[in-house]
Amino acid sequence: MESRSPKDYLLKPEEHFVFWLIVFAALLAMQVGSGWLPGPDESSYLSMARSLGTGHGFTRFSGERYLHYAPGYPLLIAPAFVLQAVRPFVAIGLIQWALAVLFMLGLYLWSRKYFGNHALLLTALVMTNVGFWYYYRRTVPEIGFMAAMIWAVNLLTLATERRIGPAIGLTLAGSALIAFLCWIRPVGVFIASGFGLMLLVLACRGRVSWGRCFLLGGIACVIALASAIGFISRQSVTAAERGPDTVTYTGELLDLNRSLPARVAEGVRLRITEVGRLLIPGMFKSYDARGRWIPNTLFIFLPVFIVFAIGWWRFAMSAPNVLAWAFPFYLGLYIVWWGEQGTRYMMPMLPILWASMWFFAAPWDRFRRPVFAGLVAAHLIVAGIYWTGDLQQTRQLAGYWPKLDRLAAAVQSEPANGAICADRHIGCMFLVALDRGWPIVEKAGAVGPGVRWLLISDDRGDAPGFTTKARAGDLRLMERD
Repeated sequence: MESRSPKDYLLKPEEHFVFWLIVFAALLAMQVGSGWLPGPDESSYLSMARSLGTGHGFTRFSGERYLHYAPGYPLLIAPAFVLQAVRPFVAIGLIQWALAVLFMLGLYLWSRKYFGNHALLLTALVMTNVGFWYYYRRTVPEIGFMAAMIWAVNLLTLATERRIGPAIGLTLAGSALIAFLCWIRPVGVFIASGFGLMLLVLACRGRVSWGRCFLLGGIACVIALASAIGFISRQSVTAAERGPDTVTYTGELLDLNRSLPARVAEGVRLRITEVGRLLIPGMFKSYDARGRWIPNTLFIFLPVFIVFAIGWWRFAMSAPNVLAWAFPFYLGLYIVWWGEQGTRYMMPMLPILWASMWFFAAPWDRFRRPVFAGLVAAHLIVAGIYWTGDLQQTRQLAGYWPKLDRLAAAVQSEPANGAICADRHIGCMFLVALDRGWPIVEKAGAVGPGVRWLLISDDRGDAPGFTTKARAGDLRLMERD
């Protein structure tokens, strides 16, 4: 048997793609741990998953039927709470790892179809991206969304290449994944739109019949639309039960407090910024203040976005595919739905972002591969730096769990309302310990008159009108006089 030197694995990586996929999976496995990175969304997803895993159905924060967040991702991680009802972070991490590996395998198959011998490089650009690693370590739905998305895309793509009988079966399977995708993020409905548009392009070029185009496209769009409408309808019903002031996804999308031109302008700026932050090593946390285009957006991110847009057009026209044609719909929604979410909105589109950049660089083929390999190395270094920072943060916060458990036990049987006046991370950890949706405020003076309990840290000063009932380190649980 011929022996291979380590240099072979670096100079001819595609010949050893299994080895490199195992390396990527191992790097992700190393990030699984018993710590938790807190955040408001993360707290809600954990509460929903705990409710499902402990047999209490689709509720959050001790029985509230209005979820606000889509329940698909909590459904994926709920089995962790079957195994361990209290903070099963290792089990959740293993589920995240399994979803990430599932996505990686689907991504590699997708890349093989469109990039041939460069598939491993395109896969590496996504799997070592700082954004991918960053959200992989958090209990947010991006990784689960990407796993379902890429396999739906692969199944639908395969449907265009098979006889009509198998094609219908593959379309139904892909559409079922899209239906679930809509319950992870409703924007998943646009994968079906991308499939329909790709079929129209293929029909115009004579590569599929018009009957096949409308049949397969109709199946996917009807199933996806039914799923999205089902989710929105459920959210509207439970929001109405909660009260007229409850904000829903539809309400956020309409956002009558801002004019449509203002929302679109800010949405365009944010999405341009996110593309640059994901593609340029070291720019992940770099952004301009709300409404400002100078300096970063205009001089750094806008040129990158223009390059990406040119590459996307070349990719979409030369190799019609579901994900490329879904992108304009996806981007359009998040331009109108302009909220700032770091890079979470654009991160699931990493395969299209890097594929488009690859196609843009096609005229410089001699330099393309080494340059993109250098980008993999640069992103891996940046991702490692952020990983180190997250490790430090989880270790610092771990000491607060016993304190928060003690204070949560003191108020667990009380149905009264409460609020939190502490560091946001500490506050989100208390939401998980207590499993209630108490608001987090910056100052004790911002607490409303209907609030009975207040968790406050010593660095936030005193809280007039409240008396300390329990203390744990620098945290106090106070009750209104």
